[in-house]
Amino acid sequence: MLGLTKLQLLQHKPQLLKWIHLGGWGLSLLLLAIFVTWGVSLRGQWLDVLPFALSWIAAGSYFLLCRSQMGWISKLYFGGWFFYPAAIIVAFILDRIFFFLVALPIMAFVPANELYSGPDCTLRDALSIMGPRRVALLTPVGMLLEKQRGLIRAEEAPTEGTHSILDKIVTAKPLPADQPADTTDVLIGTGTGQYVVRFTH
Repeated sequence: MLGLTKLQLLQHKPQLLKWIHLGGWGLSLLLLAIFVTWGVSLRGQWLDVLPFALSWIAAGSYFLLCRSQMGWISKLYFGGWFFYPAAIIVAFILDRIFFFLVALPIMAFVPANELYSGPDCTLRDALSIMGPRRVALLTPVGMLLEKQRGLIRAEEAPTEGTHSILDKIVTAKPLPADQPADTTDVLIGTGTGQYVVRFTH
């Protein structure tokens, strides 16, 4: 937009930008109507977007060139096209911030799904607001404490048919530490088979 405002032709004839905006906007609506009615569109995904993109850029450039001569309605309309990208960025960031501010306290009171609990270990879905499902391995420390020994992504675990063995656990027992120090192997039984699953610290 800033580059267009430096072109002498547009500086002398800023109304040209206004007509480019209106023409691009009208063409976009026409293409949308054709697609909705007959299912026909321009070939390729970018040609369909091009009229709207030109309309957007022209409106923002027109606002930069002529905002001092505009009435408040025109400033509101064309300024909206100019400031819209910034509004998108701010809204996106605020959405993420407020999501965590609201979700984290709530998630703290949501009990995790316990897949297995025995004298040697507990397997429990790890708390994760975003991202793939993970399962945590915890072992008892004394009577009141437990220590997380590692995590595994659910999709990395073996499967039986179409189901993950993590959803069919009957027995689970940590194996002696003959593997790398940052991993813990667990022998998991499902009733129909036994599998060694590695949890990473």
